Amino acid sequence: MPDNDRPGWMRWLANLELDSQRLFDQVIGLIFRVLTLLVIIALLGGVVQFFLGLGKIWESREISDSFAAIITDMLTLFVLVELLRSLVDYFTHHRLRMTFILDAALVFVVRELMIKLYDHGIVASEVYPMAVLILVLGIVRTGAVLVFQQEQRLADYLSDRDARRRSEGRQDDRPEA
Repeated sequence: MPDNDRPGWMRWLANLELDSQRLFDQVIGLIFRVLTLLVIIALLGGVVQFFLGLGKIWESREISDSFAAIITDMLTLFVLVELLRSLVDYFTHHRLRMTFILDAALVFVVRELMIKLYDHGIVASEVYPMAVLILVLGIVRTGAVLVFQQEQRLADYLSDRDARRRSEGRQDDRPEA
């Protein structure tokens, strides 16, 4: 189909030069900025709720119930902090680090375990799977840290090697006196 026979919008699309990677990065950046803002708002709301919940200690006849609510709120804030740290790290390094995601998962599982232990609402058949999950997440996190350290050492080695080669190459290019 010759260019003149196409409708105007098709010619416009054909002439549109779109850098898809740049567009993708901008859209993802916008989405993560909105998510970060929402998490910060939720974190601030959680902190306010936490401090308002402190007043429940004096109002309640059962102090254990109010402490359970306060501990739940505090542990939920820890999970939100880990998620926020993961988002902020994404903006600085443009990748999600497995360690931060695993930290958030570990904090969440430990939170659930602590809440159930505090409420005395857990049985052995629930403790063992949670313990195994914590162990597996810990092992995977340790592996992620070790792999990251190995990548860093390899990158440092390669940059040092390239710097040595460049400096040796410059010495060879110098005219002899």
